[in-house]
Amino acid sequence: MLYAALIRDIQHAQAEAVNMPPNHITTNNLVGSSMERIQPSDAEGRGSVGNFINTRNSWTETNGMLMALELPGIYLQTDKGKIYVYDAVESRILRRTKEGLVISITNPTRYDANISVFAETIADSKKPLGYTAFLKWPKVEVKEGMTRLFLINNDGKSIKSL
Repeated sequence: MLYAALIRDIQHAQAEAVNMPPNHITTNNLVGSSMERIQPSDAEGRGSVGNFINTRNSWTETNGMLMALELPGIYLQTDKGKIYVYDAVESRILRRTKEGLVISITNPTRYDANISVFAETIADSKKPLGYTAFLKWPKVEVKEGMTRLFLINNDGKSIKSL
């Protein structure tokens, strides 16, 4: 789980590094950028300390989009009863039934969440995923400030709202 924690930290840090200054708002769209670094010194001029270095259309935007697509919001090993949350939600296993695992998902944020759930067995976790496996992960919606319950079947292939 150390790698899972590392990638979650990288994902959260990338999301925090998106720069959307007010002067980049136009009438038709929002124009923002992400950055490779935050300026810790005045090496690029007076008043530049703490500024984002604009790298619009660079690898950082592509990286952020791929993480949003390819990392699940919640990862679950159904037979081991392990759950790992990547998204900005809270989740835990409540109980095991003969059909699968009942989990709760709480959304403490001010935004509605559409969370992808990747569930598999330990045996399945030993098989490599295809490049587009994320397309098959079910998504669940949890409105801001709400908690919902879901049943994930034992093989991890389906999820049902309770």
